[in-house]
Amino acid sequence: MRTKPTEAEREAYTVEFHRRATLARKEGEKIREILEPKLVAEGLEGRYVYVDIYTGEYVVGEDSAEAFVNARKKFPPDHLGWGFDVGGKPSLIIGGASWPWL
Repeated sequence: MRTKPTEAEREAYTVEFHRRATLARKEGEKIREILEPKLVAEGLEGRYVYVDIYTGEYVVGEDSAEAFVNARKKFPPDHLGWGFDVGGKPSLIIGGASWPWL
């Protein structure tokens, strides 16, 4: 059953979301710098990669939607990920960053 979050719960969620987002951005870009040349060499330029920032494991998709579906199959729900177009600009995807009661 859905419950309305309290102000304290919302504030705690916001703080945790920003902490995870900052970590994902910093670590994700480090991983991208290492991983992207390898992916380009493998002919994956233009495809979308979603990488778990703790393990370095990744999945590839034709686009972000396909990569996200593949990531949900491979990674646990509380993982922290970073997604990017190989050869393009990065974007932020945070696994497990949703209200627990939704």
